[in-house]
Amino acid sequence: MSPRCWAVVLLIATWACGADPSGSDLADIHVGIAMSGADSMSGRGLAVSLDRGPPKALSKLEIRFTDVEGGVHTITLKNLALNCTVAGSNPVSVSATSGQTIEVRFAITCNDPGTLIVTTQTTTTSGARPESYGLMLDGDSAARVAATGQMAIVVGEGNHTAELSGLPASCAVEPGGVDEFSVAAGDTTEIRFQVSCPPPPPPGPSAIALTVTTEGFLGGPISNNGYDVLLDDIVVTHVRSNGTARLTPVDPGSHWLRLAGLTLGCSYAGPQQIVVPDSGSVPARFQVHCWPPGIP
Repeated sequence: MSPRCWAVVLLIATWACGADPSGSDLADIHVGIAMSGADSMSGRGLAVSLDRGPPKALSKLEIRFTDVEGGVHTITLKNLALNCTVAGSNPVSVSATSGQTIEVRFAITCNDPGTLIVTTQTTTTSGARPESYGLMLDGDSAARVAATGQMAIVVGEGNHTAELSGLPASCAVEPGGVDEFSVAAGDTTEIRFQVSCPPPPPPGPSAIALTVTTEGFLGGPISNNGYDVLLDDIVVTHVRSNGTARLTPVDPGSHWLRLAGLTLGCSYAGPQQIVVPDSGSVPARFQVHCWPPGIP
């Protein structure tokens, strides 16, 4: 038999042995939930997300992801009740291999719940107030609470921390940002957040930040002691060679800025028109060239 015929025979034999010529690398991931503790939660509402995809609701505390590509994947348990905790990591990472079924187990413990009443009161003198804040319980996002209002949520018994998030920079929680509280099973605990939003400080006076650089021949026959700075033809300050000056306060609007008192042999491009904002600082720069007398 010729070599070409042998090649055909080997190809047929390989196909017959069950190898997948498509090279697919698919697996299944089976997620199961084990729950213990208080029976106040049946698992309804729990969902699982694969690789941060859309959450899928659990059926009888389990779910199966089929035809998953090989490689590393992330499994995240979502919608866990506030009186329940997961033992171990959430999310978890698993490595899927072609033809295998990967088993993932989450162990959940639920405590007897209590009720937390959160009251917020926001005072503002700035004319603007946020509509709501994020409520963080034990470091995790739990709910949204109105800027001024009240809400009730179920939490597990024991010690907890609560704080507000998403506050504007001009707002602050008084007297502190984190509230530590304890909840007993079947009891109701209330915490209060007082938020103050004072008006922002008034803007500082408008200013011009001036920089002057000098190049050329200095220290020889030319002695450069700096320059006078004129704003709208009025001397306002003196700036040294290769120095800076801050002109404030300056009325907002358009102004002319120029230098005077240049020594013989020094020159610059001429006055600049500067537009000063209503608040804050605007930069201005002059480049001065100095040469010995007789050199153009």
